[in-house]
Amino acid sequence: MTASPLTSKTVRELRGLLDRREVSAVELAAVHLDRIEALDKSTVKSLITVTRELAEAQARLADERLAAGWADARGEDANGRGLAGTVGAEQAKNFSGSDIERDAIERDDRAIGALAEIGEHYPNRLTVIAEMKARTPVMGSLSSEYVPARLAAVYSAAGAAALSVLCQATSFGGRPEHVSEARGVTDLPILRKDFVVDEYQIFEARAYGADAILLIVAAASPERLRELLGVVRRTGMEALVEVSDEEEMEVAVGAGAGVVGVNHRDLRTFEVDLGLSGRLRPLLGADAVFVAESGVHSAEDARQLRAVGVDAILVGEALMRAPDPAAKLRELAV
Repeated sequence: MTASPLTSKTVRELRGLLDRREVSAVELAAVHLDRIEALDKSTVKSLITVTRELAEAQARLADERLAAGWADARGEDANGRGLAGTVGAEQAKNFSGSDIERDAIERDDRAIGALAEIGEHYPNRLTVIAEMKARTPVMGSLSSEYVPARLAAVYSAAGAAALSVLCQATSFGGRPEHVSEARGVTDLPILRKDFVVDEYQIFEARAYGADAILLIVAAASPERLRELLGVVRRTGMEALVEVSDEEEMEVAVGAGAGVVGVNHRDLRTFEVDLGLSGRLRPLLGADAVFVAESGVHSAEDARQLRAVGVDAILVGEALMRAPDPAAKLRELAV
């Protein structure tokens, strides 16, 4: 089915939502992702601008809440969901930003450097970061029985070097609790894959047991990216900083990213260009970890990426749709 385009009227409506703070940047980006393929370039730029402005507004709001110790005491996370999965109902009433920050920082230090060192575990083959997600905006449902703990166990036994857990609900069917479920069955590094726009989500990820978090260059200003990266590292985690072109790679390097992921999928057209990794690899220092994301379906794809200096591939759809995910993972670890 052809997606309906976002019109200038829709963009104005989105700006209105931004002004009234009636929708989060997380939901905004996800809800409209499946319509991007029908947008013209100027409208895409407008949507990105709106999303970035909203992300900044959400960040300011998070700062205010943290400074006030969550004075509203509603016990809600950055997406408005209750914190019952993290603390009991009574505790949630008095749960503050400082509480979750302290809990995150006081966790064991196993996470420190975990993602940045994944290539060292398998020096003679391509490292696989195995992703789990219930559905996507483009492909729809990927699993009729989505059980993160079971997938984590399968991926771990098959030789994954790390796990990526989708935590965004609207388009991917995930939630932060899925990180905790995966953590219960594996010691592998876990990446919280989400549209992260404020500090609270970072502390929350660490409290649930994540070792790393996704930061998307296109979703933040260079200054805000550096701020978020600093917070990630303060909790003992590392960030996978995602880029999609040369300009964004420059921003990631300037922010001090140690793990950089290249998204091969053009979100305007949804076309995949595996050659993008080869063009961007020379722009990243040899000491940084270079991750290829999206569009990796075969051993030939994996070999092509390894040949241009990719350290790890992040694979989700190919594993989720495979009759035997473990066999597919081993196939891609060339």
